[in-house]
Amino acid sequence: MQYTRAFLIKLAVTVGVLFIVLGLFFDVSFTDILIIGIVLTILAFVGDLTVLPKVGNMIAATGDLILAFFSCMGIGFVFI
Repeated sequence: MQYTRAFLIKLAVTVGVLFIVLGLFFDVSFTDILIIGIVLTILAFVGDLTVLPKVGNMIAATGDLILAFFSCMGIGFVFI
């Protein structure tokens, strides 16, 4: 229960950014954006819980960026 609020905030921000980038610029449907956002948020949140305490904030943020790029690219090939 302690991670629910953080997860929902991360989900809202991720879907919001994906909507701006994919929805407005590339005309991707909101359903695809929502699916990509949920999958990406789950992967990033689990990564944050495991990596962040061990390596610190800067390396974890860099890992999130790399994970988001490759996840969006891979999931995008499937859905878009």
